[in-house]
Amino acid sequence: RELLGVSGPPDSADKSSGTGTGAAATGSDQTKQSRTGRKAPRAAAPRDDGLIDNPDAGATAAKRIAKHTGPSLPIYYPTRIPEIAAFATQRAYHLRDQDKKTHAAYVMVLQLGVGGYPVEDYVNFQGVRGWEDPPILAAEHSDVKIGSTTFSVYPDGDRVSMVSWTADGNSYWINNTLVNTLTGDQMLGMARSLEIKVPNPKKQKKSK
Repeated sequence: RELLGVSGPPDSADKSSGTGTGAAATGSDQTKQSRTGRKAPRAAAPRDDGLIDNPDAGATAAKRIAKHTGPSLPIYYPTRIPEIAAFATQRAYHLRDQDKKTHAAYVMVLQLGVGGYPVEDYVNFQGVRGWEDPPILAAEHSDVKIGSTTFSVYPDGDRVSMVSWTADGNSYWINNTLVNTLTGDQMLGMARSLEIKVPNPKKQKKSK
């Protein structure tokens, strides 16, 4: 499968230390503007976004990835997810951009359960180090501000197919399922709940 317009790992539908910092309130991309040239409007939290508090699920997945990445690629994970869902897989990997430059990356795959959702529906949380404009983020979108972070929202009919943001030169995004199972409120609700896991620096091997 082609990811970001370059070769990458298939998602499941193809189917350290660190503490949460309230990522949606402390993102570094505070001056990004929408395609109209105006500052992004602030998004109000819905009364019921259809999510539940489950910080441990994302934190556990992020901790596993953090063992294989460095502090220059913090791991963003949601603390609120759909009720019947679990992180099925997570992995760190590398990909190349159009100029053949290699970038560290990760993907966390959230599998939606069978209670009210189609079987084998997957939502991907991804991050790429040092690449602020991968091709996947070039699609039409509008910007909304949540806390101090500006998120780009990618519509698909009456649904949201993706939410993305940048921080410290890195790109991050949340992909809805192939059939956009989650509502826009759920996609933005997960973005609003993001926390950060900052990996420890990798230990240097001692020379003999």
